[in-house]
Amino acid sequence: MSDITILILAAGSSSRLGRSKQLVAHEGQSLLARTAAIACACTPLVTIVLGSNFELHQKEIAHLPARIVNHTDWQKGMGSSLKAGIRQILAAWPATAAIIVLVCDQPRLTGPHIEKLIQSSLVSEKHIISSCYRNTLGVPALFKKKMFKKLLRVDDAEGAKKIIQQNAEDVAAVNFEGGEIDIDTPDDLAHIA
Repeated sequence: MSDITILILAAGSSSRLGRSKQLVAHEGQSLLARTAAIACACTPLVTIVLGSNFELHQKEIAHLPARIVNHTDWQKGMGSSLKAGIRQILAAWPATAAIIVLVCDQPRLTGPHIEKLIQSSLVSEKHIISSCYRNTLGVPALFKKKMFKKLLRVDDAEGAKKIIQQNAEDVAAVNFEGGEIDIDTPDDLAHIA
């Protein structure tokens, strides 16, 4: 596990929700703190990209042993945050063999699901291990080293899902029960009660 890192993308402003999705409470803690704690329980190599409301969000996870990136260009889009995080990971841990990309607004995320992605990567020759839910592939997803250059070339407005779609023949899928539940709008909040 020492050569697999986790990257959490949490830089956005949650404009469709109308308030910080990072701070939405779930199971006694914020979605950001919950996701970060799950990641830190899986590996000591965790990087979290923050942007909007940086200081407020940083305080929420200050107690956790994760590297925090203040991505001042977060408005450019998720791809911009993804690239900023990957650059930080490769600078800090150049021996990284795989990066697991997470977002903080999937309330059904669990440590065992992350472990399934890792275990699948150890037995699969595919270079992307993607979560599968509601007939779609997406994050959380593990990207092996061969994919890093492609991730670093993604458009600022796109995300890791674009790389999954463009490399479908090189993807192994792992079922993620409840992975389709994410928090983007006020109506979505009903799903995490």
